[in-house]
Amino acid sequence: MKKTDNNDAVLLIRISKENFRPLAIEELKLRMRMEPLINKYERIMRWKKTLKRPAKRGLDYNFRKVVRLMNADRQKISEEVIRQVTSLPIHGEVYRRACEILGVKRSAKLAILAVRLPLHLPMVRLKGLLGLIPGGNGGRYNHELRAHIASFAATLYMNAKRHVNTSDKVAEAVNCLPKKMALCKLQLMTVKALRIAYLMTVKPLVGE
Repeated sequence: MKKTDNNDAVLLIRISKENFRPLAIEELKLRMRMEPLINKYERIMRWKKTLKRPAKRGLDYNFRKVVRLMNADRQKISEEVIRQVTSLPIHGEVYRRACEILGVKRSAKLAILAVRLPLHLPMVRLKGLLGLIPGGNGGRYNHELRAHIASFAATLYMNAKRHVNTSDKVAEAVNCLPKKMALCKLQLMTVKALRIAYLMTVKPLVGE
């Protein structure tokens, strides 16, 4: 075990169980109520991606109108996802801190990652879970979470190209690296930002 991983383990062990347990239970209940909303968001994103393919190839069949309607629905659901995540005592703070680190104002994709990623795990295990290691962990990774982080990285990339809502480090990665390498870098930066945000949120609970 690396020294940093050991420090994280010691930190979590020292969290006051009396204060942390009620907070964790309440947070779990709120997260469970969010699942149908997140699942709906994910379905819309998958359907939208599927419908855009034939539309781009000239096989419209009025798909463009459907995609516009889905975009409107997605926007409403995105706002609700963000609202509900920010109401969570722990994960809401993780989301806000990660936004600050990455220079993002609002993102449903990042909010979902803040909730669903097991951020108590050390970075090496998180990267393995997402296939962000050489060889992609032989395909043995969480494909759903990987899709989320890849999609968020693509949004970061486009924002940086448009000079909109990104940190200097994100902009530097986008401007100094080929697109494929930049996207991989942005995925790693996202995981690291969430992990740092998690530890920053948990640390104040130590010794309470």
